[in-house]
Amino acid sequence: LGGACPDFAAEAMGFDETVRKYLKKDEHIVLAVLGMYAGIYGLVRLKMTMTKKPVPEPVAAPAATTSVSGDNKWGFEFPTLENFDAWSENAENWKKWEAFMDGPVEKWLEGK
Repeated sequence: LGGACPDFAAEAMGFDETVRKYLKKDEHIVLAVLGMYAGIYGLVRLKMTMTKKPVPEPVAAPAATTSVSGDNKWGFEFPTLENFDAWSENAENWKKWEAFMDGPVEKWLEGK
């Protein structure tokens, strides 16, 4: 090292001597370097949390409405747990259900 840049080699040795004055063992230098990395990581994380944009509040999705008009592929609206009570009070729904069970239920099970 000393041939090409003698001043650089002397400065590097001065840095090493300064570090060794405070950190005597190699283990101390390793811990200091790891502490420096952890400190830099902590500062970056702190900066990220301080400059974080506010999270917009989620907008509630509009409630899905069920229609009983028969615009479904099978000719009527299938009952669900949420609408079964109201669905079962309509006699027309039961007639359509019986017609469905007598005919196209096999296609529905196959997914066609």
